[in-house]
Amino acid sequence: MSFIVQDSYEPDYMERLLSMFMQVGRQNLVQQGLLDYFWFNHEGKPVTAERKEILDFLNNMPRLEKQLRTATNHAEEVLLIVEGIYKPLLGGEIAIYHEGKNDRYLRQVRICSIKISAVMAYIRSLKKVANITTYFTPNIAATSWLLKALVESDQKSESNLLQHYTRTRQIKWQSNPMVETIMGVKDEDGYIVGEKKAIELVEKIGCLWDIIHLAPEAIAFECDGIGIQTAKRLINAIKEKK
Repeated sequence: MSFIVQDSYEPDYMERLLSMFMQVGRQNLVQQGLLDYFWFNHEGKPVTAERKEILDFLNNMPRLEKQLRTATNHAEEVLLIVEGIYKPLLGGEIAIYHEGKNDRYLRQVRICSIKISAVMAYIRSLKKVANITTYFTPNIAATSWLLKALVESDQKSESNLLQHYTRTRQIKWQSNPMVETIMGVKDEDGYIVGEKKAIELVEKIGCLWDIIHLAPEAIAFECDGIGIQTAKRLINAIKEKK
């Protein structure tokens, strides 16, 4: 089971939420130069994350920068979680919203004069200068799920994300434009023949006009790599194209 340490000043409600997913310890992390949450990754390297409500984040970015700088000296990886609901206005200001008593409604509680462009630039600088990644969540429950995902992901030594192989096909340049024309014929299911079959069609049948004036059985008989159903698809697609 995963384990996370929560700062002693963080809400007890968060501890109850996290306890559904993992073991939770409580310590005064700030005194140790860390942030609100702390765990180890699969290599045993320390990771720490700061949780900031959106208003606190917008009003105290200089102080936050000092906190984050200190944390980089005590942890291998530093993360920032900004919690709350906001919307940029047409003038670039940021409107802050709270959830109403009815979950279907939000109420606007504040408009901050700081521009959204300045906030995004600040977040970008955190990543470029100190490799600090920022996450946004709408509320404390979402933050608990984010922390669960982060901690569990850090326990895995490998990931195949962005490492999947895709089947590719190299198409050689053709001096015969009819081969390329036949290769470009497609129906609702996609392209019908590839390079090899298109060359065979040109060599043994001829152009598009010749293809549509033959029975599918005749095309399949002349071309070893083409069946009757493929020939029917090709003829129908050419006729619809015309």
